[in-house]
Amino acid sequence: VASPDTECMHLNNGQVNAQLVEPLRRAGEIFCRLRASVNGGGAWRIRAADTSRTLRNQLSTWFSNGCNTNPNCTATCSPFAPGYTPPPGVTQEEAAQHLGDPMQCPHTSGVAVDLFCDGTPGQSASRAHVHPYVPCQLLLERAMLEAGFCRLRQESWHFELNAIRK
Repeated sequence: VASPDTECMHLNNGQVNAQLVEPLRRAGEIFCRLRASVNGGGAWRIRAADTSRTLRNQLSTWFSNGCNTNPNCTATCSPFAPGYTPPPGVTQEEAAQHLGDPMQCPHTSGVAVDLFCDGTPGQSASRAHVHPYVPCQLLLERAMLEAGFCRLRQESWHFELNAIRK
């Protein structure tokens, strides 16, 4: 379903699992309340870098992380069917013949969102999720945690809903 769009959270018309809509709306409300207590925080908004992905999008992410040349890659959820291990150097066209179940990955099942802070000093939106503005990022994390999400330890921008996480 379409992701919610609120005063403090803009998710770029992304698609998410229907079970995320209310928790995301709640996280946006919490973030609005928290940012109001910070001097200069009134312009901060939560933006999405990514919401739900198709298996083909997940495959592209797998390739962009260099997993086609590194057999030990753990940078991203594997889009492949159980039992298939892509050989190093496999092409994207070859690998696409072995895609698995969309429910096996957080983004392809719609339970994960990649979020960052927008409207922070001296920051371009295109790089904000890589180099977050710490005060805003801390409020974003707090709002998401209070709304029932967890954050992936390796990625400060990746949140999954605990209640439906695999």
